[in-house]
Amino acid sequence: MIRAMSTQWRTGMSGPTGLDYGCLSQVMDWVGVESKATVFDDIRHMESVALSVIHKRSK
Repeated sequence: MIRAMSTQWRTGMSGPTGLDYGCLSQVMDWVGVESKATVFDDIRHMESVALSVIHKRSK
């Protein structure tokens, strides 16, 4: 899922701010996710870690 969403980052003046969740449900359907709630929690965790790494590098 995180790879499927890799082009869906929202960005602002200071870089990425998070994933665009608007298409997340449709992407989950396309890749056959059965447990959407669990995968959503996993995506949010990976997003948080990725943002920490991205913003740490930019300092």
